[in-house]
Amino acid sequence: VPAVCPAAGSTGPAAMPVSLHSAAVLIDALRGDDLMLRKNAIVQMSTICEGIGPDRTREELMPFLEEMVEDEVDGSEVLEALAEELGRAIPYVGGVKFAHHLLPCLELLSITDEAAVRDKAVESLKKVVNEMSYEDATAHFWALIQRLAGREWFTSRIAACDLLPHCVEKLPIDRQAELMSRYVELCEDSVAMVRRSALRALKDLIAVVQPNNIELLLSLFKSCMEGTDLISLRTLAVENSIALGEKCTSQQFHESVMPVVRSCQQDFSWRVRFTFADNMHTLIGMAQDPDRGELVRMYQEFLGDAEADVRSAAARRLPAVAKAIPDKEWFMSTIKETLDTLVQDSAEHVRVSFAAVLLSLAPLMGQQTTVNEVLPVVLQLMRDEKAEVKLALVGTLSELSTVMGIEMLKQSLIPQIGELIEDKQWRIREAVLQNGPVLARHLGEASFTDDVCPLMLKLCMDTVSDVRLAAAQCLRQLTTILGEPWMEVNVVNHVQEMATNESSYLIRIAALNCILELHDVISENTVVKCFIPLIVNLAKDPVPNVRFNANSVALTLSKKLTESCVQQHLRPIFVELTQDPDVDVKYYAVEALHPGTGVLTPAVV
Repeated sequence: VPAVCPAAGSTGPAAMPVSLHSAAVLIDALRGDDLMLRKNAIVQMSTICEGIGPDRTREELMPFLEEMVEDEVDGSEVLEALAEELGRAIPYVGGVKFAHHLLPCLELLSITDEAAVRDKAVESLKKVVNEMSYEDATAHFWALIQRLAGREWFTSRIAACDLLPHCVEKLPIDRQAELMSRYVELCEDSVAMVRRSALRALKDLIAVVQPNNIELLLSLFKSCMEGTDLISLRTLAVENSIALGEKCTSQQFHESVMPVVRSCQQDFSWRVRFTFADNMHTLIGMAQDPDRGELVRMYQEFLGDAEADVRSAAARRLPAVAKAIPDKEWFMSTIKETLDTLVQDSAEHVRVSFAAVLLSLAPLMGQQTTVNEVLPVVLQLMRDEKAEVKLALVGTLSELSTVMGIEMLKQSLIPQIGELIEDKQWRIREAVLQNGPVLARHLGEASFTDDVCPLMLKLCMDTVSDVRLAAAQCLRQLTTILGEPWMEVNVVNHVQEMATNESSYLIRIAALNCILELHDVISENTVVKCFIPLIVNLAKDPVPNVRFNANSVALTLSKKLTESCVQQHLRPIFVELTQDPDVDVKYYAVEALHPGTGVLTPAVV
């Protein structure tokens, strides 16, 4: 290990510059047996390199680190830290010109048995080669890959597979031919893990090789897929099919990619089928007829797969598949029977996936197809016995309103909304409220007020607190959309009824929540005229919780209203509540009048 010496004529550590002293301490830690100290020294390698300089870093520290890697027995955390730090070490060795001095140590790290260390080393090697010049990459990095690919132990060949795509563009044409030959050997390796790594690297390799090599990669991919029964290899088929499909001609796609897709569509492993079902929209989008039609039929079979997870993945991609097909009517006529089957699927999560995306078809299909084909399925799902299915569907109702006229919405959707508002699951009632503003925009003031508003106002007095809060927030949004006059005519009376409700104090608190939400979107005059009298009355409520909330709402309003209004209307509320028998109400009333001067301690609830 390099020794750090003080300058001539000085003695002891105190005579060293701070950087040299720190480097000496860290080098001593590297020599020690304590794993955490060694790891800490590696993390601070920049301090060591700064202390000894780039020349000695290259000539002394790098060889020492190589020896440390070879001798390390149980310090995988140390090696992992070293592998990561070397990826940032180009400045330590003197810059890009000397980057190749990092390669020997990273090479040793890339062939260790510990997968985490190998992965870090490979990532660092990628960073280094990206910075290297073409000449240095050809002279040093290509030689490293050749050594890795030719070693007997399989971990080195795995590292070579991961690195191959990242040096292609740094090599001259003749060396690229050698690289492709080496890649073919790795794809045919006797060890399955090496073959898997080679196929995993294929999509990256496709992106950088010369166009004349695509035919070779297509042939290689087809032969690798046809000759394997390993699930770990076949699960890589879809991403490689997509990568090749983006580069090859339609004829090549038909001859080399489609046979692989056909075999995977019938694969005995559901995981393989799942990956294809989840990516069929991409394959369909890049295919040409007749392959596109065949892929749509395969997608239809995925929707009816024996495995529920495969059906769910295919259902989630329904809008993406529809978007990728030019002839939307043909597509709907092709899968119509399958959609009817999905509504009755035995697996709840399949129906949830289907319900969550079904209405996304409406903007793609247009009004006529939506009414004839999509709407009947929607109405069936709204009657599903499971709350999660209805919840997924209600969350997307806005999609339907973008393509259907007012009269059609009133005839088909409003009756269903009435049923959903009465649903026993509170989350469904809450979801309906979240769609209220969207319906108001599309139905218009008159239709919404007559047909939907009364239903939503009922939820302001719901038995579930979250629904009541959602209703108050909905009223705020509706007022923003439909205007303050609409609110005065249609909402104020309802809030007044809530404020005088004697059946439950929670309803009276809900009225205060409505005022709290509305005050920000209406004028001061409306607040004073419509809501201040309610707050005054509720501040005298027999229930302390109501009085407490009335004080809180009055305090919030005081920050928006003019000073004269506060003094005239709100201050008397605070003054009266300072004499309240409840300690919490009294405390916060004092705070409202004199912030920071309250002398009472609020009770802990």
